[in-house]
Amino acid sequence: MNDTQSQTESLLDIVKGIRSQTIMLPEFQRDFRWELEQTYDLFDSLMRDIFIGTIIYGKPSFGMTLREIDQRPRKGKGSNGPLATYDYSTAEISQKIQTQNLRVVLDGQQRLTSIYRAILGRDSVYIVLKDDIDRENISQLTLEEMVDSVAGEESATSISVKISDAFGAEASGLDDEDLNERFAQSRYAIKQLSDIEEGERKPAEKIYRRAVRKLIDLFKQQKMVAYYMLDMSLDKFCVFFERSNSRGIQLNFTDILAAKLYHGFNLRKKIEEFESQSKLKLNREIIVRAIAYISGSERGGTISIDKKFILEQLEARDFQTHWDKTCTLYAESLHYLMSQHYILSQEWMPSENMVIPLMIFRHQLKGFDQINQEQRSFLEYWYWASIFANRYSGSSNEVIISDCNAFVQLARGERINARGYFVRMRSLITEPDDL
Repeated sequence: MNDTQSQTESLLDIVKGIRSQTIMLPEFQRDFRWELEQTYDLFDSLMRDIFIGTIIYGKPSFGMTLREIDQRPRKGKGSNGPLATYDYSTAEISQKIQTQNLRVVLDGQQRLTSIYRAILGRDSVYIVLKDDIDRENISQLTLEEMVDSVAGEESATSISVKISDAFGAEASGLDDEDLNERFAQSRYAIKQLSDIEEGERKPAEKIYRRAVRKLIDLFKQQKMVAYYMLDMSLDKFCVFFERSNSRGIQLNFTDILAAKLYHGFNLRKKIEEFESQSKLKLNREIIVRAIAYISGSERGGTISIDKKFILEQLEARDFQTHWDKTCTLYAESLHYLMSQHYILSQEWMPSENMVIPLMIFRHQLKGFDQINQEQRSFLEYWYWASIFANRYSGSSNEVIISDCNAFVQLARGERINARGYFVRMRSLITEPDDL
């Protein structure tokens, strides 16, 4: 992942990118959550040239599902409607990056969405001007010097400008006369200026027009928002989100996998279905790794259950084929451990990854009630030896695969032939203090 130098863009660049869908979100990103007060503070900072933080964009080199920036109403009809999602293959992502400058928002969704919603008028945001503006020197004043506050409604006692009106004036190319007509419809003009002569209205109109023009200048400033653009492989994209947990939102590679599979297999929905029908809490990484093992076994060749293999090689069809069966294997394996008093409950599992070899063992059998005495003895030995040898403390994929292979051989009545397999079962518990 090569970090480029920090770059900048204007607010209009952001609006253009969102409207053209060249700025999009990964499907798994959390929803837009900012309250309007946070939008007011954001625009106050922009006008005062206070740093609002750096936006981080990614240019993924892999296919995934993206979704639009949230434009839904905050309340009422449509507020809970689904956001549009778009499923792109690796080739389509690559083409959009090269020809349309597609950017995926990695960090900064709340700020970008707030800017977009205010400028387009999805949220009503006004700048309220000071009452004591020097009308003689209005042309020399900055926007910061003119603005008293940012609010959600226009003032009846002070000149106010709606953020989206300034954008509309720029987009429509409104001249001074058009702006005067718009000002005449404002709450301030109706309440304060309806009974005065036209000549006395002109200073107020001039102030309004000046504020609109300065807002447009703000929108166009190329150095308004700082951003980094990152070229990212799939596994580094995953690591970025696993480590970028500043808001307390835990994201891992299964969230990214869910975005990749979204249109062919709704992973989140399937998890919810399982947990609504079972008293068990589903560990999705366990299921995903077990599916990777089973799918790899069926394809032949080297079996892998690491993130890179899962993210790059597993497709929706693998989950369509194996999901329900693997969830059943998961439930049956945990129930077996509880019924045989290895654990008291799911929460007592020393390492949940130890369930995977049992799931693969059960996959080879008609049921746990078909286990013979030799298999039962090995299972008991493997379980306690693995715990006292601390074999699963690091959740090593190699250990999981080695144990899965051993249980496949056990289920088939074959001899476990992995070199040094039993040596690695040697206990680390030699004294009471070791416990």
